[in-house]
Amino acid sequence: MSHEKLEKNLIDLIKEEQAKLGYQKESVRLYYPLSSLLHFYDCNDRADEMQNRLSDFSSAVADTLGEVEVSHRGDRFCFLIPESGTEYVHTRTSDNEFITQLVALIGSHHTTMEQIKELFESQEAACVITDMDCDEFDVMIRFTAGEDPYYYCFKDEGCHIIYHRFLPEDYMDFGLFSRKIAVVGIGGVGGFLAGAIGTAYEKELTLVARGDRLKTLKEQGLVLHSELRGEITVHPRAVVCAQELEEQDVIFLCVKNYSLEEACDQIRHAVGEHTIVIPVMNGVDPGDRVRAALGRGIVVDSLIYIVAFIGTDGSIVHQGDFARMRIGIKHATVEEQQAVTLVSDILTGAGVEHLVADDIELEIWRKYILNCAYNVATAAYDNNIGQLRADPQKAKEFEDLVTEAYEVAKAKGVAVLPEHRDEFFDRFHHVYRDDATSSLQRDLNAGKRAEIETFSGYLVREAERLGIAAPVSEKMYGLLKQRALQD
Repeated sequence: MSHEKLEKNLIDLIKEEQAKLGYQKESVRLYYPLSSLLHFYDCNDRADEMQNRLSDFSSAVADTLGEVEVSHRGDRFCFLIPESGTEYVHTRTSDNEFITQLVALIGSHHTTMEQIKELFESQEAACVITDMDCDEFDVMIRFTAGEDPYYYCFKDEGCHIIYHRFLPEDYMDFGLFSRKIAVVGIGGVGGFLAGAIGTAYEKELTLVARGDRLKTLKEQGLVLHSELRGEITVHPRAVVCAQELEEQDVIFLCVKNYSLEEACDQIRHAVGEHTIVIPVMNGVDPGDRVRAALGRGIVVDSLIYIVAFIGTDGSIVHQGDFARMRIGIKHATVEEQQAVTLVSDILTGAGVEHLVADDIELEIWRKYILNCAYNVATAAYDNNIGQLRADPQKAKEFEDLVTEAYEVAKAKGVAVLPEHRDEFFDRFHHVYRDDATSSLQRDLNAGKRAEIETFSGYLVREAERLGIAAPVSEKMYGLLKQRALQD
């Protein structure tokens, strides 16, 4: 078991106190709520279980913090750091010049909030500044790059300014985040996101659904069975139809690609000038289509790697040990980059693995290239991945589908590389489970309207327009249309 995260945070706190009060060779007591420790160890321990987990903490950090005594009363834990530990931090760790400057600035009775903002903006790492809608603090500032993960929260008391810094998870836990968040479309992807977001922001969350789905969610809440996250049940602040949705701060739009314009039309009234809309769906152009359809708000492009679907009982089933998102805006303005940062903050608080992409167009096309083979081949032949791998001809066609989509992406100016294509070959042959199926395959088998045009038709038309040979994609497009007519 690694205690590195907790050890680093203790050192950060001691260093901050020494910057404020000066160094004294003395022991110090530092206190943590159980909720903070749960984040360090990514667990769900009760207080007594956490005490047991920390039984070897003192020996693990003896070379740095000395013989630390750990105790707890209820859910409040105390770490008694001996003199040798505070001396180690003072003499053996590098100074944090930024914290020294910040403490000195805060210590002046004439400091203004503008001066604090200027200090952050003068640092090498970019930062985002957010006005807070709560009584405790006025402004939150955090760095968007570099090694400082903290959220710095400031309150102007009139004669002086006070501050506190939080780790991202604690910032969310302590209710300092207050935004109206909606998830529109509670299928596999939307259901997973709603379950994850609901664990951190249940009181801020609204789910948008229709028909029987709406009725089930109102009566039972959202139930998620996840091989990655475990069993989750969420009872959001509201479950509504699209027409009843009030204006939101953030909207995750998780509908089928063919329903995108209709969904935008239905939620238009809930999108203000500063509402952030994140389409999380298949295809390469949903972001641009949302921008065109809504005409306002800030659209953050995204993609997700996940296997999730609605179970027979209406719950959400998430298979596998991964659910990874990429978010970003190409050539983002300052306001757009702040929107991306806010979305990243929400996903961090919800425990959703993600990265802010330097080139979101590339990341979207990388997934699309894969799906032009994965979804198309499994659905055209109604085979799982294991069956495709076992048939040499079908396996070769899978590789050809990848190559054809890769060539279309290159012709469109997307910065794909040969190693991206080879990565997809490797996933097909060595990574995916034998029983893996696709959303397109499941929709066709269920007699539902399917995203054939998204995964196949679009690519075939773009290949023809660009003069790229795509014979296997054309063959599969024909097979998929035949299957749709039969179903």
